[in-house]
Amino acid sequence: MEIICHFKDMREYGDLVPEAKKTKLGRYHGSYYPIDGFGVTCWAVGAYLVVPEYNKYIEQELTDEQIVEACLEYLNKPPPRKKYQRRVSQPLYGTLSLHRCRSKVPAEENEGNQCYEVLLFTDRRKNKHFWSEGQINYAPRKRKRKKAKK
Repeated sequence: MEIICHFKDMREYGDLVPEAKKTKLGRYHGSYYPIDGFGVTCWAVGAYLVVPEYNKYIEQELTDEQIVEACLEYLNKPPPRKKYQRRVSQPLYGTLSLHRCRSKVPAEENEGNQCYEVLLFTDRRKNKHFWSEGQINYAPRKRKRKKAKK
């Protein structure tokens, strides 16, 4: 099941610089998570996810996590192929997976649209839709043993 949704626009520094006009859809997270391949093949992204017609999905007795997972199915789908296009289309944001979600603004206050604060994992280190870029996790260097003199 797919649920049509979109990311909420955010400025680079949030409300600290109200004059800033440029917006993107999320921000790469700088924290480390103990997940296999973190910083090598997957990176964390923080964003706000807006779900229109939220009340319709609540009437179907779906939980918040089920709604967000269905939204991620929609966002992971690549855009439709253009006429005469040779390359296979890739998803716009990379392959997204959910780590954590939390309800941000109640749907009653936001004209029936529910806003979630989500922490996602993506397989793309750089993406033009998100602020910053993912950090590289370097493996610690191994110290060389000093050989005993004979």
